[in-house]
Amino acid sequence: MMKLSNIASAAALVAAALAPGLAQADAVAQSILNINGFVATLSNPAALLPGVTVLQNANTSADFNGVGGSNNVGATAVDIPRTTSVYGPNSANYLPGGAFPGTTIGVGAVNGNFAGSSASITGSVLAGGAAATLDSTVSITPSGDGSADSNLNLTSGFTFDLASSSTVNFAFNAEAFLRAYLSAAPGTLGPLSTSNASYNWDLKITKSGVGGNQVLWSPNGDTTTGLSGTVGGVENLDPFTLNDATGAIFEEDNFVGPQTGAFSMTTGLLTSGRYTLTITHKSVADATVQVIPEPEMLSLIGIALFGAAFASRRRLMK
Repeated sequence: MMKLSNIASAAALVAAALAPGLAQADAVAQSILNINGFVATLSNPAALLPGVTVLQNANTSADFNGVGGSNNVGATAVDIPRTTSVYGPNSANYLPGGAFPGTTIGVGAVNGNFAGSSASITGSVLAGGAAATLDSTVSITPSGDGSADSNLNLTSGFTFDLASSSTVNFAFNAEAFLRAYLSAAPGTLGPLSTSNASYNWDLKITKSGVGGNQVLWSPNGDTTTGLSGTVGGVENLDPFTLNDATGAIFEEDNFVGPQTGAFSMTTGLLTSGRYTLTITHKSVADATVQVIPEPEMLSLIGIALFGAAFASRRRLMK
């Protein structure tokens, strides 16, 4: 009976000898979602009591070939400077948001092996307007595994008190981009190769002492009554969905965007009381490239294994 070590040794020798013959493969996954000019306007400004509590939160994480980490920043201050997480041998090539809004980015543009994410918040929705930027990008050449994600206001937001009834109008501009790209010589992408990118944005308002959300806004590109992503309010502008995804499992290059547009929603009447406004703003990118040997290499490995088995059998017969 042939020893497994003989098989492994033979296969390893052939694989090492033919390593330069491995086919090249590449992947890019990128998700960008930026919000700017975000303002909240009350129909009855006098209803808003002083003492609004703002708790900002920004989280980024990245992982490349099992090495990575996260960075979380929470503050009551208006601004959170850009927080970034990036890993991989070509980490210096990660440029947050650098690919937007062009549609010609590719492996040559992002160049190398890295996974990176960034997030930042500036300004206030209640005073002058706020801006929030997210970017998650994974680049793989020729093989590897990477993931990146960015989040804003994971579990918190604004707490405000109304002395009397008022509606609130929310308005902002958004720019968004998704890409999932896989490329390789024909027949060389392994079955585990994937590229995926997504982003999500929604707004919730809950009233203290009352169960459930009084307002839910999840823009889906449709302002039609009954089909819009709004509960407890009316959408005025919703040009495209802010909850989208794209992916690649074959050799392909899939885009969503770049897209830009103005969004607006007006809540129903909010009666007096304490409210919490929570905004979830997230981008995710992940990619895996599994390279399989070229047919010639597979044939040679097969020959080597057969030879090792034959030699072992002869030794046993002596």
